[in-house]
Amino acid sequence: MTVEAENMAPRNKVLIVIQCADLGGMERATLRSVELLKKHGVEVSILSLNPFNGLEVLCRNKDIPISMLPHYHGMSGLADIAALVRHIRRERPTRVWCVGHNLGSVIAGKLSGVPTFLSLHYHHNVTPMWKWRIIYAVSCFCCRKLHFVSHFIFDQVKHWFKEPEKTMVFCNSLPESPPLPRSARKRWGLPEDAVVIGNAGRLQYRKAFDVFLHTAAIVAERIPNARFLIAGDGPERAALEELARRLNIADKVVFAGWLRDMAGFWSSIDLLLFNTRFDCLPEVPLEAVMHSIPVVASIESCGLYELLNEHGGFMFRGHDPLVLADAVCTVVRMSADEKRRLTAEHKKHLLMRGSSEPHWDCLKRFLEI
Repeated sequence: MTVEAENMAPRNKVLIVIQCADLGGMERATLRSVELLKKHGVEVSILSLNPFNGLEVLCRNKDIPISMLPHYHGMSGLADIAALVRHIRRERPTRVWCVGHNLGSVIAGKLSGVPTFLSLHYHHNVTPMWKWRIIYAVSCFCCRKLHFVSHFIFDQVKHWFKEPEKTMVFCNSLPESPPLPRSARKRWGLPEDAVVIGNAGRLQYRKAFDVFLHTAAIVAERIPNARFLIAGDGPERAALEELARRLNIADKVVFAGWLRDMAGFWSSIDLLLFNTRFDCLPEVPLEAVMHSIPVVASIESCGLYELLNEHGGFMFRGHDPLVLADAVCTVVRMSADEKRRLTAEHKKHLLMRGSSEPHWDCLKRFLEI
């Protein structure tokens, strides 16, 4: 392409309006998409509706502009439409990409006259379905396309969409799996010869960390050198620390808090024990498989089965600590070759679905780049 032709090429700038700037799965997945957009020459900036909580440091380190709405009023952003419109007009993007079902954001995109797109990362369990009908009706009117990150959540509502071209279903991009550091266990006081079982996420009811701890108590009785590493934080942390004390495993459990860089976590654990009451498509077990770490998981209402089935780990519907403890002990006693075989086939499948090349193909069709 000549310099003149390149100068005449249409400018692509995407403003991503994200609900929060934590270090959770949605935020990390979005950041990976941002890096992919930048790699392909798209200018990107991020606006967080809520106060920063870790993501801004990662963005600054990667030279990704990020700002925060001065004051978010809640109520699905409806009170912030004027502020959002002003921000969009200042940024002058060619596309607005809303990550999270915030009505104020999609309405602001429509009022600004900028093509607007919406990604849904949320389950439908908590919000009443009549509210979801309103959310989707408004979003369909305001947005060019809606993106669901799993068939699990799309199948619950697909009968509401009369225009198939309005919706797309594709999973988040998965992290690359570079060589992990030799060991980060000393950081958390974990013995080098310990069997370390980990989990990560926001410490809240739906993430079922209480199930993790009840299972840990049983495993600790069977495997004396077992230790348990939890990465993340949230409203239930104090209650979970108290539960660990009541179960007499407080000296075996480490609450690491939010981690900007998860490499040390992945290099420290031998197995991921993941539990959730309801989720759309949780990132943590998929990341574990990408790092060739065996997974034992229990779910109630979740799209995890779409990508992580019995070939990629031990999956259970419903939470039974005894059953989970049996599975954990079975995996721990496997040989290194058996563990590699357990994750190798499914890792290959995940790479076909969520590595950078297939994700870019989906992303550019979704954002019409």
